[in-house]
Amino acid sequence: MGMPAVRISPDFEPSRNDSSTKRSIPDRYKTRVLNAAGMAPAKTILCIALPRLSTDRAVRGLVAGSAAGGASSAKGAAGRLRHEPLALTVEERGARRIAAVSAAAERGGVWVGMTLSQGRAVLPSLWDLPHRPDEDRRELTALAAALGVLSPIVGIEGSDVLALDLTGCEAVSGAPRVAAARAIQIVGRRGYASRCAVASTLSAARALARFAVGREPLVVAPGGEAAALARLSPAALGLSEEATARIAALGIMTIEELWNLPRDPLAARLGAEVGRSLDRALGIAPEAITAIAEEFLPEERIEWPEPIDRPAAVEWALKRMADGLASQLEARGLGVSELAVVVERPAVTLDRPSAVVGGERRREQISVKLSEPRRSAAWLLTVLKARFERVDLGEGIEALAVRAARVQPLAYGAPAFFELSDDGPEDGDAREEWRELLDRFEARLGAGVFGAVELLDEARPERAWRIGVRQIEEKGGALPHLRPRPLAMVRTPVPVVLERDAAGEPTAITLGGERHPIVGAEGPERIETGWWDLSGSSVMSSMGVMSSKGAPSVGSSADRAVGDRSRRDYWVVELASGRRLWICSELTQEILAGVFS
Repeated sequence: MGMPAVRISPDFEPSRNDSSTKRSIPDRYKTRVLNAAGMAPAKTILCIALPRLSTDRAVRGLVAGSAAGGASSAKGAAGRLRHEPLALTVEERGARRIAAVSAAAERGGVWVGMTLSQGRAVLPSLWDLPHRPDEDRRELTALAAALGVLSPIVGIEGSDVLALDLTGCEAVSGAPRVAAARAIQIVGRRGYASRCAVASTLSAARALARFAVGREPLVVAPGGEAAALARLSPAALGLSEEATARIAALGIMTIEELWNLPRDPLAARLGAEVGRSLDRALGIAPEAITAIAEEFLPEERIEWPEPIDRPAAVEWALKRMADGLASQLEARGLGVSELAVVVERPAVTLDRPSAVVGGERRREQISVKLSEPRRSAAWLLTVLKARFERVDLGEGIEALAVRAARVQPLAYGAPAFFELSDDGPEDGDAREEWRELLDRFEARLGAGVFGAVELLDEARPERAWRIGVRQIEEKGGALPHLRPRPLAMVRTPVPVVLERDAAGEPTAITLGGERHPIVGAEGPERIETGWWDLSGSSVMSSMGVMSSKGAPSVGSSADRAVGDRSRRDYWVVELASGRRLWICSELTQEILAGVFS
């Protein structure tokens, strides 16, 4: 059994008059440390350990179930379990074995590795819940994303430690002590107890965060790692179980005793792993943080020990997840344009005969699209609540997850659906109101309830647009190679008669039996399809124009072979009244195709 860890004072730095410090590291290590320090500037590594990650997460889920009048059994248990002994168990060889314990259970004599019956024999008041390591990993990843507000480099070390490289991030994260306090606050808001340490090497910061005693952050000045680690157990170096057992068999109780051994015999008896671990802890050998993948999409998840069916409990969970998701998005400078919600319902049982068979849980996928990228927690909660008004709680919900399915840098902005600018406060307010209105409608009525007119790269006007799903990634606009088009197109084109002069310019138009002189004309604009376009057809036939005899007009698809080309001339004519018309002339007929505003 190793020597108990000691509390290292904040900003600890070896003193030249401290004899214990002088003998804490052999001269051969001092030389190597000095050489390594001269090769590269010292880093600032922050590690935050979550010693009760599994039990804290389980209690957090139970509190979620009891919030705002949730399940009655969970409601009474939630408040008590924060201080009551709790064990998380797994099935192993027909027995329920303890995989994680709370601080209260550990104080009561319950240890990891016991069976549940053994634990209850030691501590009859022991509570138990199933252990879910996959949920622990998912929550650890979410916490890593939330801590990205302090550093762009955040990694997961083992099963219970998060590491941040604060080098050069002082302007964002603050001084090391301030950054440590902020990290503890971030994970504390989510219900997790933690210990934090800052050092110039990853191994030293990780060891101190895991094994040092005390709740206040530890900040070790560069060069003070040796003295800070000296009295910790060798297990703090993160060695394998085999190497740790060999060290214990030799009676070595502290890291100081370990590095006082001659290096070559040490490697011969314990393997090269021990020496490499010492080198990394002292900064002699390089060690980098493996950052979480950039493609990781922010996600929040809450799981309940038993199904909940109260809207108030769901609303409480949505608020917690919206806050967490907003924190992750802010840390990475992102906005979310689509949320993916997963609702997990109970599996089929005898008392739930209506449940659908298949898998441990039934999963319902819900998509919530936003008009523009956002990361406001309040607004994310608003659209989630609106969408959940259409979710049938039915037999209850066992787990709920919200993921940012589509993200983009928020600084890039997003297109205005109604082309409102942000130049002035009034336009900005109107734009924001439109966004909120669209988001509310889509959340309540479903995705795709709104359509947008999309321009296509097609010269023929009847094929140059379509109604599509409202887009948010790209800003639409007029195609630069086309001439101006009228905003109002005639759904059923009206036949007209154009009178022309000797040069072929329009001089008058007969529309609806009335003759109107033309005071100005622009054109013609020739639109002609290529021989390769098998969809070519007359504008008259494609728009349903009939000839005066009631038969399809000349040049219609009824008279032309498939693949025949379409050839049209368009004129913009202005009447004496000021009205501007768009006239299409094809073969022997002219029609009114549109009216300019």
